[in-house]
Amino acid sequence: MRDELCVHQTQEIQCDNTASTPYEVNSGFFGHGIHPTDTDLFRGVSYTQIASILYQGTWQDREWPDLGMDIADLSFDSAQDLQILIEPRDNDSVKRVHFRTFNTNEVHPKANLPYIDLHKEDFTTWDHCFSLLHGCYLALGMYEFFDAGGHTASHIVIRWDSGEYVMNQITASDIAFLDSSSVVLLFDRTGILSVGVFDLELGTQTGAYRLPSLGSPLSVFFIKNPASIPTGSRSSGGHKTEADPRLSIIGIILRYLDSNLDIYVVLRKHKFVVKHHLLKNLYSEAIEFNWAEWGGWH
Repeated sequence: MRDELCVHQTQEIQCDNTASTPYEVNSGFFGHGIHPTDTDLFRGVSYTQIASILYQGTWQDREWPDLGMDIADLSFDSAQDLQILIEPRDNDSVKRVHFRTFNTNEVHPKANLPYIDLHKEDFTTWDHCFSLLHGCYLALGMYEFFDAGGHTASHIVIRWDSGEYVMNQITASDIAFLDSSSVVLLFDRTGILSVGVFDLELGTQTGAYRLPSLGSPLSVFFIKNPASIPTGSRSSGGHKTEADPRLSIIGIILRYLDSNLDIYVVLRKHKFVVKHHLLKNLYSEAIEFNWAEWGGWH
C-alpha cells in the first residue's frame, strides 16, 4: 500500500500556443483552448482528465474543436456539468459570457440566460477578462497590463445560474474565493497593500486588513493554485482558475521592477477568518485595520 501511495505521474498535454493558451485545472480535468484564430483567441476547447495511473475507471476526455465562436478565456466545473466561455464581440467592445454544459456544449439548463453581455463603457479596465468559478458564483476580472510592467483590474461577481450581480465593480489588483459565500480582494494603493473581505450574500465589504510594509511592488496577485502563479504570459491569456476554499493558506505574490526576486506572503486562512469575524462583530461598519492591530494572530 505504501508503494502504491508513493507512485508519481506526469502528463504531457499538447497546446497550440503555450504562451497565450487560456487554461484551467479544475474538478479532475485540465481544460485549454485549441485551434487559435488570433494571438489571444481560440476556436475550440479540449478537456483532458487528470487521474492517477492507479485509476481504473473510464477516461472521459472530450474536445470541442469548433465552439461556433472565438473564445478568450474559459472556466469549468465538471461536477456541475458547466463550462463558462468568454467571447469578445464587436471589436472587443463587448465580452459575451456563455453558460454551457461541460458534456454537450449546450446552453446550461440551470442558467436563466444563455449568456450575458459585458460592455466596455461600464468598466474602468477592460483588455483581458479572466474568470474564476466557485459553486454558483462567477468572478470576472478585467485586467489591463502596462508596457513597463504592472497592472490594474476591475472585478465583478455574478451568480451564473440567475445572472444576478452580487458584487458590483470594484477596482483591485486581484480576487480569490475565501469560502462558499465570500471573496478576498487584493488592494495596492501606492505601496499600501491590504486584503479586503466581501460578503456575497450581504452584498458588501465587511473588512479590510493591511499587510506589513514591503516597499512598492510592481504587481501583486493571489496565488490561487500552482497553475495560477502569474507569468509574463498571463497578459496574453495564460492563467489560472480553480478557486481555493480547500487551501489552508491565503498566498500572495509581490513582484518588483528592479529585482529578480519575488516576495511571497502567506496568511493562515483559518486564523484570518476567525480574526475577521471577531473584528466584524465588534464594529458596526467595515473599517481597515493596520497590520499591528490584526497581524499578531498570524
